[in-house]
Amino acid sequence: MPEKNNYVTPERAAQELEAVAGICTSTTLSVAAAMGAAALRGKELPAGMLPTSVDKGMPPENEEILVFVASGQYKRSYFERTWLFGQWNRNGGWILSDYPTAEEFTITHWMDLPGDPTETPA
Repeated sequence: MPEKNNYVTPERAAQELEAVAGICTSTTLSVAAAMGAAALRGKELPAGMLPTSVDKGMPPENEEILVFVASGQYKRSYFERTWLFGQWNRNGGWILSDYPTAEEFTITHWMDLPGDPTETPA
């Protein structure tokens, strides 16, 4: 009896990743799924879908984005190398959406939130 083929086509893998991106509650997994789907489809990722170092530029003010927290602390919670939702404001600095009063953290990168994975750019 021949073995079943356990491989999936890139198209099928992209469909599965897009489905995950649409329902995923984890920001990191959602972004990874959206990026993986785009790569499998041979699409170039929009510039905003790639992390931008804060040394290269800051995001638009007061817009919800993803921020990479290299390290940080809020009350008894410690962060290390994780993506969180946040905003930048030149007067107030960084604001972490789930931890708005957090003051001790280091952000090294930011990126735009991914768009609707079911929409195809024209």
